[in-house]
Amino acid sequence: MNLLDDLKKSAEKHPSPFAAQLLKEDIARLENLYALRIKDLTFDDFKKHAKMLGWTQGDLRTFELDPELGTFLDLVYSASSNDAIRTAWANLNKRRMDLLVGCLSRPRID
Repeated sequence: MNLLDDLKKSAEKHPSPFAAQLLKEDIARLENLYALRIKDLTFDDFKKHAKMLGWTQGDLRTFELDPELGTFLDLVYSASSNDAIRTAWANLNKRRMDLLVGCLSRPRID
């Protein structure tokens, strides 16, 4: 079973509506990513488009997800093993959550 299938199953039975919604957003991103993968794009074009799939709000802070996002995209493009892709996804997801929590925990300065 692949990462996309795993996320779909998790979203279906997750007890938290908030977490289920986040999973659905990830599913949409991954579906768009896999759609890019099957196009006849060069690796550089694939990465350019893949980094604009809403990984962060308006993709304004997507650059902060590297190197985890870069590794994940490399593995998806090269059609690596499901285990390698899942591991890279877990690392990317941890990085995203760390950034999100960091943003939410900082006091707002006007």
